[in-house]
Amino acid sequence: MLETYLPHGFRLLRRLELKSGESWPSFVHRMARHNQLDSPSAMIAACVGRLGDLGIRDRVLHPTQPTAIAVLAHLTWLSERELYAATAHVYAPTIIPFHQAVPWIRLNSGSKVPISSSTEHLVSRGRLKYCPRCLEEDLYHQLNWMPSLAQVCLQHRCLLADACPWCGRDLNLSMLLDGRCGSCGKALAEVEPYGVEDDELGLGSQQHLQGW
Repeated sequence: MLETYLPHGFRLLRRLELKSGESWPSFVHRMARHNQLDSPSAMIAACVGRLGDLGIRDRVLHPTQPTAIAVLAHLTWLSERELYAATAHVYAPTIIPFHQAVPWIRLNSGSKVPISSSTEHLVSRGRLKYCPRCLEEDLYHQLNWMPSLAQVCLQHRCLLADACPWCGRDLNLSMLLDGRCGSCGKALAEVEPYGVEDDELGLGSQQHLQGW
């Protein structure tokens, strides 16, 4: 039973809404800031400690066990389904090679969902991609930017940037949430992205990958 893992009241004090299309790592970082923790690493360490106290070994930013997902969802005031839908597991059917079976798990809430235990098909968290137009609208990291094969923002029909457009530095979550490069300090959204409106073939392949 879920109650076995979740003693009454053991949650982060301040709640946040998961934004439309937001990635789970982005939400974790925003929750750390919202709860005035020293750093996102401090929140991740606290989550690892909580899972360890319950005898659960899993990755906080890429959880694969139903009990871990349940505990992390409870701690952050999300439903299990909301947390799962913000992870890169939703891409498992398209990023796992066709000759390999896609593993499935059953969440404690009862839903059966596909997962990918490997992160090799995802962009490194220290070398993130982003859409300048999306970032101009709101400062958070989107799930659609996580697959390494993702090259296009389908909403704005432009190429994703994979580094600071001003100095070329690799980007991490803190920089995207701040909207500024940690090296040169320039605004990441103040650049005109390369449009791909006329590349119907490329857009079609990206729609398949991103599940549009």
